[in-house]
Amino acid sequence: MTARVEELLSQLEQIDYRNNASPRPPSPTKSDKQLKEQLSFKRSLTNLLASPTLQDSNLKTELQDLEVQLKVLAMQKKKEKLNSTKQCGKISAQAAEHQIELEKIEKQLASLEAKAENIEKLIKEKQDEKLETFKFALKPLEDTANTIFEEKEMLKKKNDELNSRMDELNSLRQTKTEELKALLSQRTEYTLNREKLQKHLAEIKEKDHCNYKEYVQELETKEILLAIKNRKSKHMMALKEIEKKLAEIEVKIEKSEEKNETLVRAESFIPITIEKEIEDMEAYLNTLCKDLNVSNLLNYTKDQMRKKGYQYEEIIIKTQMDLIEDKEMQMEETFRRQKEIMDSKILEMRRATEEQEVELYALISNELPNQQLELALQDMKKGLENMRKEADKVTRAYRAKINAINRWKAENRGKLLINEQQKCIEDGEVIKIFKRELQKNIPKLDQWKGIENVINKYLEKLIERGHNFQDLLDMENERIENQNKMKSALKELEATRSGLLTDRDSLHKEFLKIITLEKAALKKFENAKSEIDQERNKMIEKITDQNMNNNKSGLLQIQKSYGDKGIKKIREKETQTVKETQEKQREGIKKKLDGLSSDISHWESLITKADTTLNETLKPEICLIDQEVVRIQQELSVISQQLKILNDAEEEVAAKLEFLMESKKRDIHRTLHRTLEIHGGDVDTKKIHRLVLIRDKKEAAIKQLIQEKEKIEKEYLEKSKNTEIEELRVKGKLSQVQEILDGEKKLKKKSDTIMNTMSVPQNQVLNEELDENSLKEDSESSEDSPPGEEMNPRTNRTNRTEDLPLELEETKEEASKEDQETTEVESVTSEAGVNIDMEGLTPAEQEFFKTIIPLLQGVSVYKKLSQRNSLLVAEYDPLESDNPEQFGFGLRNIKLNKSLTKIEFRHLQRPGVENFILVESLLAPVIPKHISEMIKAQKKSWLSDSKDGTITPAINKKYKQMKTSGLWNYSDPAFKLKSKEANNYLLFITLEKGGRVEIVATGYSAFKQWVDGINALVKFHKQLGRLRHKIT
Repeated sequence: MTARVEELLSQLEQIDYRNNASPRPPSPTKSDKQLKEQLSFKRSLTNLLASPTLQDSNLKTELQDLEVQLKVLAMQKKKEKLNSTKQCGKISAQAAEHQIELEKIEKQLASLEAKAENIEKLIKEKQDEKLETFKFALKPLEDTANTIFEEKEMLKKKNDELNSRMDELNSLRQTKTEELKALLSQRTEYTLNREKLQKHLAEIKEKDHCNYKEYVQELETKEILLAIKNRKSKHMMALKEIEKKLAEIEVKIEKSEEKNETLVRAESFIPITIEKEIEDMEAYLNTLCKDLNVSNLLNYTKDQMRKKGYQYEEIIIKTQMDLIEDKEMQMEETFRRQKEIMDSKILEMRRATEEQEVELYALISNELPNQQLELALQDMKKGLENMRKEADKVTRAYRAKINAINRWKAENRGKLLINEQQKCIEDGEVIKIFKRELQKNIPKLDQWKGIENVINKYLEKLIERGHNFQDLLDMENERIENQNKMKSALKELEATRSGLLTDRDSLHKEFLKIITLEKAALKKFENAKSEIDQERNKMIEKITDQNMNNNKSGLLQIQKSYGDKGIKKIREKETQTVKETQEKQREGIKKKLDGLSSDISHWESLITKADTTLNETLKPEICLIDQEVVRIQQELSVISQQLKILNDAEEEVAAKLEFLMESKKRDIHRTLHRTLEIHGGDVDTKKIHRLVLIRDKKEAAIKQLIQEKEKIEKEYLEKSKNTEIEELRVKGKLSQVQEILDGEKKLKKKSDTIMNTMSVPQNQVLNEELDENSLKEDSESSEDSPPGEEMNPRTNRTNRTEDLPLELEETKEEASKEDQETTEVESVTSEAGVNIDMEGLTPAEQEFFKTIIPLLQGVSVYKKLSQRNSLLVAEYDPLESDNPEQFGFGLRNIKLNKSLTKIEFRHLQRPGVENFILVESLLAPVIPKHISEMIKAQKKSWLSDSKDGTITPAINKKYKQMKTSGLWNYSDPAFKLKSKEANNYLLFITLEKGGRVEIVATGYSAFKQWVDGINALVKFHKQLGRLRHKIT
């Protein structure tokens, strides 16, 4: 109301009365109208100015009441503090008395418990000694008992396993027995079918013996030939495989021999230059020693070796022995290979010679001599003799070499018994001594330096030669090792080759036997076939004779007419007919026999399969099962006997243990009584127990007193906090009332000035600036809008609903529309699971629940996320933007919880409550002025049928100018058009302790529901504790 008055006064101040000092005479047609307007405006202004005057007295009264409340709260706070301090002091004194008594009891308990502990310690030591001795004595019995127990457990486990295995075997034997019976019945059926076919085959054999015999002979011959063919193919494959392996082995042997020939002894790699240099230096040193009349280097070395006791001759012989033995092994290997090759050649040549002799003797016996064969035979004998002589020569040479080696080894074998631990004297040591002795005979220093350089160089060359010899020795050892490996590989290859040759010969002999069998089978088949043909011809002759005898009369007439030639032709014709008939019968019988043979073979294969299954699978399995069952039964009987023995042993051990335990208990009791007598008797445990009970009671009393003190302090803090909150609330109200009174005083001064101004006769200018409609809207606005919408907090919770700017004049159509929306919300809320027990509620309380149902259901709104950067981000204006997120707002779900204590904000994509507002801290919501005017413009647009224009850039520009200048004209078409297109509504949720929460609702329905709901919560804030139990 104050804001509206200030707006009217500002409009009046903008009118320049001085420009109209000499007013024009009004036209006679407008004078009445202007007068009416002037009187009407003055009356409305007078009414507006009178309203604050009427409220002044009420505000002063309320101010006095608030000051009295503050004094009462201060006195109440002081009184509560005194009471709390007095009660706490009294409780502290009682707790101190109890604490002194508790300390006395603790001292008595400590002395008694120390005495009891000492006695207990002594008793425990005695008991421990006795128990240790007893444990040591019981150790054998415990071990025996544990062993018996383990054995019993093991036997029981084994017994259970055997019983389960027995059950499995019984079920398995039953299954196998059923399978055996089924298979036996099948075999009987197969046998019956085979016997039927064999019976039919026997009938064919009796009726047509010749064709049957021919068929059987052919079948047997085919089977024999097929078996021979399979054996031949197997032998041929084996022969080919052996030939292939022989070829591979021959290739490997040739490669090994070639590789063996490439191995060269290390002597060929001995460097000559080092030896030449050493010889030259030795000659120089020997000449120098001769000139100085000193022993030369060689003699000096021998003397030193003799002094050291080193037997160098034996070392040389030992090295020669190793070389000779290596050579002997090589000779043996070479001779063995040569002898094998020569023996194989002699054997082949002797075999070829014998074959040639047999062939030549066969020709001579048939009187067919051949000179070429005789010459070839002589050459072969001569070559055989030469080969034998060469073999003897190689053998004699080998034996001579071996004998010479053996003689040398026998002569020098005694020299091999030398000390293996002695070491050869080092060259460096000998040269050092030689140099020292030589230096004594050379007094000149210059001459000695040259000789010393030669000696040092000589020593270096000796060391180098030693390294070379070592390398050569390593190479020789490696060569010998490689030769040995190759020799062993050659031996293996030759052994494999000889084995393959033996296998090839045996396979060849068997192959020849198979060919002989094949020829014999074919010969037998031809003989049998010729016999069958003869028998068939005899049968044909017999049948022909019978047919001729049957037609004897006709044949006699033909003989009379045509003679014997006619009879012969008729006989030939009859013979041919019989042959054709027999041939047809033979083909039919052959087909029949093929079918019978195939069927018999089928049933025989089934019988064989069944017999195989019976004899190789089922019967052995059943036999094994029976054997295992017998074995398990024997094991079970043995286990039962063992368990019986173990049970007896366990009872005996338990009896011994029981006897020992009883005797040890008596011994411990005697020791206990003796210890107590020595240390002054037993401890008064009853007294200790009584003191412990008293101590516990004292502690409980002290704890209870402390809890009562804490409770009193807590209650005092809560009351003090509530009092401070009430003081803050009263002070807030007091400051609000004071601000309102100050505003009223300023307003009164300003209105007095304006009224004095309106006494000037130029006030008819108002008729040109204000029309009747704007004055009407201003008066409506002044009646509906509270002063200071955005800043003033609530002054009274009960009448806040009457001061809201949303309480606009609504038509019956709007009311019916809101009722329809409320009904829709109730149905939606009911579907959402919010149930309210309306029983026992007043109409006002029922209306309250209908109002807050949308709040319980929740809705998505835009919430201002932070107030810190409000200076950096522009204020949101729904008339200019449909996206609040660009102005620091975020989309959240707002909802009132069912306990009516909090309004919760939740993130749409995160679980849980993001933040909340306590309902007890709510004040009435505040709607900004331009949002209220926007809603009015929208309602007028909804009620009117006229079509407004579209929003153009000019309208947008005009609205921005209006916003920038701060001179709002809510009746301007630009504001109305922008309001019509707006869909978002800004709302401030104000809090009692200061601050506010800015939200933007999408849609007028949600906006109005939350404004009405928050007003209802504020109005019924005292009844919420009772009403929340109606919600389920």
